[in-house]
Amino acid sequence: MVAAGLSMRFGAARTQICSIILFALFFWLLGQARARGQGRWLWPLPLLMALWANLHGAFPLGLLLIVFFLGEGLLRYGFKQPLPAERRLLLALAACLLASVAAAGVNPAGYAVFITVQGLSLIHLSEPTKPY
Repeated sequence: MVAAGLSMRFGAARTQICSIILFALFFWLLGQARARGQGRWLWPLPLLMALWANLHGAFPLGLLLIVFFLGEGLLRYGFKQPLPAERRLLLALAACLLASVAAAGVNPAGYAVFITVQGLSLIHLSEPTKPY
């Protein structure tokens, strides 16, 4: 009875749960790379991006997260010369971003998935909200 009750409650779980988990994992890995100053924490991100692009349309949030971490690093060191380790981390973030964009294209739709996601988001923005 308990299992049946729980399955009714969580039976409608959809792929957006995967997006929530992957977003948190992206944030954690990027935070570890930033805190430790080591680009080795970034190597799983392109692989996870390929998975995410095949699971749910919110995968551009992962790319945006990488862009935010890269932008933060560039702003931080923009006014002074970065140390070699900091420069390596910024280069690793840029390489991770490029690899993640490439990995997002590894799905049945190829790179057209970006157009599909953009079209879906524009449709949802143009629809009037309906009260429930």
